[in-house]
Amino acid sequence: MTVTPLPPAGSRLTNLDGLRGLAAMAVLLYHYTSVFPRFWPEAQPPGFVIDFGGFGVHLFFIISGFVILMTLERRGATRAFLKSRFIRLYPIFWVCVTFTFLILILFPVLSAGPDWLTYLVNLTMLQDYIKVQPVDSVYWSLTYELGSVPNLTD
Repeated sequence: MTVTPLPPAGSRLTNLDGLRGLAAMAVLLYHYTSVFPRFWPEAQPPGFVIDFGGFGVHLFFIISGFVILMTLERRGATRAFLKSRFIRLYPIFWVCVTFTFLILILFPVLSAGPDWLTYLVNLTMLQDYIKVQPVDSVYWSLTYELGSVPNLTD
């Protein structure tokens, strides 16, 4: 059996990027044609429905699992891997949660918006595990992404 070596660090797997693009489009079309009309019935949805678009999320998880393990193999040490995951996920997550929190506080549309404790718990990305309402439900997949970090020791 021949083992194919990993591509060099920093190189892209363009086929995976293409699959990510297809998955993103499928999820976008699913939300636009199937989910959005449920929340805003007065909006004019397109005349078609893309129900299979939800499978794009599954494709993202499959790709993420592959990339996470590939990254772990490249990094070698668990500590370096965990540091790279933290740096990749948390800073932009904090910006997005903060932006969403401020918008919901300044422009309450459907409710009064989240309180400060909810906001602070959401910054940990553990809100689903400790049963705290998410600031924005679209971040649900990041909680699972965080939970997919292998339980390894150095």
